[in-house]
Amino acid sequence: AEPTRNRVAIVSPDPSIPPHLIQQITGTTGTHEKDQDQALASYMYTIRTKYYDADIQFTYNTDALFDASRNPSCIPPEIAAQCEGLILALPGSGSSLPANFDICGWISSWQPFIEENAPSLLMCVVTGSAQDCSYRAALQDVCEANSIEIVHEIDSDLEEHAEDDDDDGDKDDGANRSIFRSREGYDRVLEALESTMWEDMTVKAGERQRHTQTEAHEGEGEGEHEEAPKRETTPSEVISTMADMSILQVHGLISLTLP
Repeated sequence: AEPTRNRVAIVSPDPSIPPHLIQQITGTTGTHEKDQDQALASYMYTIRTKYYDADIQFTYNTDALFDASRNPSCIPPEIAAQCEGLILALPGSGSSLPANFDICGWISSWQPFIEENAPSLLMCVVTGSAQDCSYRAALQDVCEANSIEIVHEIDSDLEEHAEDDDDDGDKDDGANRSIFRSREGYDRVLEALESTMWEDMTVKAGERQRHTQTEAHEGEGEGEHEEAPKRETTPSEVISTMADMSILQVHGLISLTLP
């Protein structure tokens, strides 16, 4: 049987970053289970949205990963096959990295893992402010080349845009702007997690009923009021129905960003 893809691998040259990142994303401080043989640790987390619940597992390295040649092998194949997400976590200042650390080579070394396991969630999360990132230009180039989304803990560019909006007299509650711009920082990472189609996600009853009612309504007028056949609604069908209804502010399920 195919393994259930419910893991998110968080890898970093600095092993102190992944547990901090998990705490910031989830807002929780539960028990982290360590696997000494593999130099890995795991943390279970339940994603809860208005529309579905999903149990996922963060898996991260507990040893330093300065040598890029070790990167692909630090996650065993049986665990890698369960990874629906990969997050590369980096220190923004570079102070915890060796002086000769090759940031581009380190990120590129994960390309075989990406090609082999095809994670749908692929991010590079950088601690600190984007403005203070000591290798921002190089990071931008290598992540664009490998189709990796960059998320800074504090994105000064987005903050400047928000200030410009306020200067222009846009004093709304922020709801309209949130339709057109993704969240930033750790909130953006959580948004991406909530947008992922997890294999074992459980769609909530209210959304199943809504989809069934919509399906039945669309079937009216076709024949002599034939009753729509009852069947189990898949998560993708629920999300598709919500999109058809133009629900643009679904928490984490639909994100529309201006170019």
